[in-house]
Amino acid sequence: MSVMPAGPASTSFPSSAQTAEPSLLPTQKQFFFLLAAYFGLHVLSRALVSETVGIDEADQLVLGQKLSWGYGPQAPLYTWLMIFFLKTFGYSVFSLMLLREAMLFGIYALTYFNARRFAGSHVCGIAAAAALQFHPSIVWEAQRELTHSLAASLMILATLLAFQTLRKERLFPWIVFGVCAGLATLSKYNAALVYAALLLSALTLPEFRSRVLDWRMGLATAICLLVVLPNAIWAVNHLGQASVSLYKLRIQPTTPWVTAVTAGLRVWLQTAAAHLATLSVLFAVLFWRPIFRERVLWRSSSVEVRLLWRVFLILNLLVVLAILFFKITAFKDRWLQPIFIWFPILLVLWVQPHLGAARLKTFLGLAGAMTVAMALAIPGRLFFTEWRGRRDVLNAPFRKFAMDLSTSARTSECLVSDGYWLGGNMILWFPDKSVYTLDLAPPPKNLEAKSCLVVWDATRRSEPSVALLQFAKDFTGREVSAAPAYFEEKWKYHESKKMRLGVLRLTRQGQ
Repeated sequence: MSVMPAGPASTSFPSSAQTAEPSLLPTQKQFFFLLAAYFGLHVLSRALVSETVGIDEADQLVLGQKLSWGYGPQAPLYTWLMIFFLKTFGYSVFSLMLLREAMLFGIYALTYFNARRFAGSHVCGIAAAAALQFHPSIVWEAQRELTHSLAASLMILATLLAFQTLRKERLFPWIVFGVCAGLATLSKYNAALVYAALLLSALTLPEFRSRVLDWRMGLATAICLLVVLPNAIWAVNHLGQASVSLYKLRIQPTTPWVTAVTAGLRVWLQTAAAHLATLSVLFAVLFWRPIFRERVLWRSSSVEVRLLWRVFLILNLLVVLAILFFKITAFKDRWLQPIFIWFPILLVLWVQPHLGAARLKTFLGLAGAMTVAMALAIPGRLFFTEWRGRRDVLNAPFRKFAMDLSTSARTSECLVSDGYWLGGNMILWFPDKSVYTLDLAPPPKNLEAKSCLVVWDATRRSEPSVALLQFAKDFTGREVSAAPAYFEEKWKYHESKKMRLGVLRLTRQGQ
């Protein structure tokens, strides 16, 4: 695949990064082979080390038992993709990891293509992709728990790349741009902020303004809205489900405006700084002289760099306005991954004139060391949970529990648990059964099943919760008299700790 430099808006830099590409730098094909090998290793290592899903994936497994236009407060694209992968490759951790690592591969690949097209340089493409190895949210958190943020990051980068291809003589790129923007919003709703910031930034630059004012941009925006429309209609018709997570923003309607806004701005600055600090400090150290001593990078920048800097500033301005008007006082680091996923591209383009062979060698060497460290640490951390004095949910012995429960589950029409983590793992091992969880996907009032298996984590609490007992009473029509069964298994890689499941099989009266 060949990626051509941008059109008339592109600016060339007389830099060593363009004129003297290091001979040891991998070609495009070699680079993508290395990426595929790296992420393939993560798929295999995770599938071999752990057969249990984490908190976020369990949430998606419970919600994604059937296709729907909406799944509560989260955008649905990741859930749709997860259903496709599970139906195609089977219900297993391998399938879930294949989806996760395919998305990460796409994020790195699109980072490469964006930087290469903006700069017209293969070196810049590789440097931008390598910079993601210093992005904690991508290199570490994305391998542990993230779901919707990965899909949104992927689609935002696709939207940015599509924006670069917009030309008056071709209509298709505008259609692609609209579809990508719509899918980005269907991945995570805050992706709409990036779309808005990109268009507003382009309006401020003569080189890009004509793209925004073109009638084709109206068509692209209409396509974006059409892509989002079914989910928006679902949200309007299920307003309670769609807004259930608004509490996470900690909106303070009764708190004095100054107090709430001050708290919100402080939390935003802390969260954004923590998210961007590692990469920013690394570039500041490597490019100390041109940034701080000579200050040449502050005086001359390409139009592409100015575009991305303005996107960055407008995104922050939009967040500040939200804090001012709605008194939002809470932000989480994972929320920032999609809206700043392109930040490494900006930094590489900014320093491109000074990306010489020596700095490039140092930078890629550090990225390579980080790659090796993550390939070992991410699966390796599970082996040392006992040594670290803690347990990891990914070490829960659900393969053994599935064998313990196989007979009871096979003869029951559905499974019910009080927590979605337990329910999600039950789905993985009993995909042919309907699984309900009282906290996330409770059984319908008109549940037609004649038999049901109630499962709960009895490690700390032997008896089922009050909510489970109430469900059992409603299901059977009488007080529960049968004694629960218990199964106890050792945690993987943790000889001193055991996990205990409580099980109660229910049948309706007369059955």
